[in-house]
Amino acid sequence: MKKGKKIKLRFNVIDFIIIIIVVGCIAGIVYRYNLVDRLIIDSKKDTVQVHFVAFSVSKELEDKLSVGDEFYLEGSGELLGTLKSSDSSDAVLIVSDENGKPVISYNKELKDIQGIISCSGVKRDNGFFIAGTKFIAPGSELVLESINVRISVIITEIS
Repeated sequence: MKKGKKIKLRFNVIDFIIIIIVVGCIAGIVYRYNLVDRLIIDSKKDTVQVHFVAFSVSKELEDKLSVGDEFYLEGSGELLGTLKSSDSSDAVLIVSDENGKPVISYNKELKDIQGIISCSGVKRDNGFFIAGTKFIAPGSELVLESINVRISVIITEIS
């Protein structure tokens, strides 16, 4: 080996492009999180009514739902809001007849529940931020927990 020989590092166009992409990704991540924080922190809290539906729920679970119960998001434990009203009907089932045509049937053992939860958070044109972090919109599926029940619901309206 020769002593004193220096190793030269050369950068070419591809190295430069890779460095620019990495720096851009890092800047994008920082910007995104700061932007979300600014949108949530600077916004005033709104109170909205979140309408939901739960399909094919047992009668026992229906009996445990009480107006005034506080519901939390499963996993994060963030408070969603307070149940303001609920209504139930026999679960609707769509079955096929002998000709393969769909027929509506009702299951008296199970219930479809519609309800309204009063929530506090930040409202946007296309949805709602619960506690500033969890975004929900009509069509969102959530698993909610209260002291008495754990229920899977679909958000139908935010007003």
